[in-house]
Amino acid sequence: MSPAGPTPPGDSDRGLSPSDRGLSPSGPGPSPGTHPSSTGPGGALALHRVGTRAVLVDLPDLDTVMAWHAALTADPLPAQRGIVAAASTLLFTAHTPDAATRAFELLRDFASETSAQTGGREITLDVVYDGEDLAPLAEHLGLSPEALVEKHTAETWTGAFGGFAPGFTYCVPAAGGWDVPRRESPRTAVPPGSVALAGEFSAVYPRRTPGGWQLIGRTDTPMWDESADPPALIAPGDTVRYRAVRPTAEAGAGAPGGTEPASSDNGGPPAEARPGGDASATPPQPVAPSAPAAPGRPVLRVEDAGLLTLIEDLGRAGYGDLGVASSGVLDRASAWTANRLVGNGGASAVLESIGGLRVTALVDTVVTVTGAEAPLTVAPGRASGAGDPRRHPLAHPLLLRAGDELTVGGPRLGMRSYLAVRGGFAAHRVLGSAATDLLSGLGPEPVRTGDTLRVRNRPRPAGAGNGGEPAPTTGSAPGAPVNATPLGTSPADAPEPETGAIAAVAAPAPNPLRVTGVRAVLRCIMGPRADWFDAAEQARFTQVPWQVSGRSNRIGLRLEPGDGAAPLTRSRDGELASEGMITGAVQVPPDGNPVLFLADHPVTGGYPVIATVVAEDLDIAGQLPPGSAVTFTPVDPVTLTPLAAAGPEAASGSEGPAGSEDTAGADAATGHAAAAGPVTGDPARPDTATPNDDPEDPS
Repeated sequence: MSPAGPTPPGDSDRGLSPSDRGLSPSGPGPSPGTHPSSTGPGGALALHRVGTRAVLVDLPDLDTVMAWHAALTADPLPAQRGIVAAASTLLFTAHTPDAATRAFELLRDFASETSAQTGGREITLDVVYDGEDLAPLAEHLGLSPEALVEKHTAETWTGAFGGFAPGFTYCVPAAGGWDVPRRESPRTAVPPGSVALAGEFSAVYPRRTPGGWQLIGRTDTPMWDESADPPALIAPGDTVRYRAVRPTAEAGAGAPGGTEPASSDNGGPPAEARPGGDASATPPQPVAPSAPAAPGRPVLRVEDAGLLTLIEDLGRAGYGDLGVASSGVLDRASAWTANRLVGNGGASAVLESIGGLRVTALVDTVVTVTGAEAPLTVAPGRASGAGDPRRHPLAHPLLLRAGDELTVGGPRLGMRSYLAVRGGFAAHRVLGSAATDLLSGLGPEPVRTGDTLRVRNRPRPAGAGNGGEPAPTTGSAPGAPVNATPLGTSPADAPEPETGAIAAVAAPAPNPLRVTGVRAVLRCIMGPRADWFDAAEQARFTQVPWQVSGRSNRIGLRLEPGDGAAPLTRSRDGELASEGMITGAVQVPPDGNPVLFLADHPVTGGYPVIATVVAEDLDIAGQLPPGSAVTFTPVDPVTLTPLAAAGPEAASGSEGPAGSEDTAGADAATGHAAAAGPVTGDPARPDTATPNDDPEDPS
């Protein structure tokens, strides 16, 4: 195991190939077109543009990463949305493309005056040292099990960064000297509370998940509590000490599960929770026990939940350091339009459905359906005079009388349908959001046949009390990110308060679906790790029609080469140390078949990202069904102007002029920019009424 540390124990990037992965001692050098920094000690080695709203910074070592993280947490840059630390990189995300361009210039000359984050808490974890790997690992290290326990408990550990799962924190030793290999055959299920080692790191698995770290013990201390503030027990900068609660080591005595069969994903998440899984399968169990139903008024009964129906809103961005991705709706324009048509705020929760949906109205209510082109029918109930089912168009407000049955059929075009109800669905919130995250298990459970769906209680006037769900305010959620600044003051940047108050029902609108056929074009920024592929392979990436696999899901689209083309081939050996990921990142695992990360992606990943799809085209990606053909068009990160060709000259998206305005941003947001992909008319993108138009995420 290299001193750079292990890749995360269960990143979905590791779940896309059975190949075992080592690590190079350090990350790659600057990619063609990236900016190699010339700053002194404590400064960046190189900077890379990641899509249009993020910057990845290569740093000399973990101490520098932690120092930068501490400095940018205490004093954020303008429009900073989040920062994610990793072993040798820092991922910065901004609210707007222009803010990312300016941050690129600021970070180029940035250097922290501190050596590391200080002032953290001291946390002691009681551990029963009976892990299944304790004895063989001790033998590998030339120690007795008792000596390994003594070494582990005598060490002072510091929380460095998160990224694998909510509550999983990589802890580094003060004394050093740890170099622990990963298991050759990762377990398919590691019990929650398992204390583990890999590389130079120690950590505790917060929930049952696959993983390839060496298990040496177990603790009953919860690592994640969504009701706490912050919800993760260990934060960057915290001091962690392990305390043995048995006087002697008992190797293998208490680790449940025994020897697991080797998984083909080398420690990635279960099949149903990764791009190689089944989108209709049951997601992993929630991190915490199911919460009671949110207060609200029953409005709909689910007669048929289809293949997969989830409650989603705009997500929970800014919590990447806790191992939490943003999640949220995949087609933001469709969800926003559905909410607007029934008079809701754009952040209200909607239903995101695959494979059809059938519900019965329990009371008179107004709904609308947008997204995938699917037949929409209403079977009138007794209050409506009964009769034959009637067809209705998409993106039209629809009054359902009590007893009416609404059916959303299977899609003819696109993948996901969005159903909004007047007032917004009531759902349990985690970190200020009701989004269901299939990878981490956060948020409401999937909607099931027989469920009763509720509408949020509308708040009473000020001073009258409020028995309903409180209106969230910026930064008020437990564990709200301290590394994000408020949005700007312009109407387009102002967060939309979700007070529960609803406006008048709007007039019908065009359905904003941007998929028009079986082929799609997605604009992308090359990199940040395009230099892991030679110029010919970078060009071929943009020329091959990639086919969307049926094993894709909300975590990502797994792509396979079409037209008889071969998978991509890297020009470098070894692997990256894991680094921060955003929605739209196109990773290339060892098998050469790219994976385009969607909203439930892992916070970190260890495969090179050849390109990043621009935020403006992610709605298209979220609507691509299996069998679709995708091609990628490289564009400039500032102007979104298509570049002549891929390769080193196309990778120049890593640097843009400081302070330049996003002159093509408005056109791209309305589907008018060149190479915008398949668009039907003007997509109803979120406008000045939305909280922000930035589906990219630091997690």
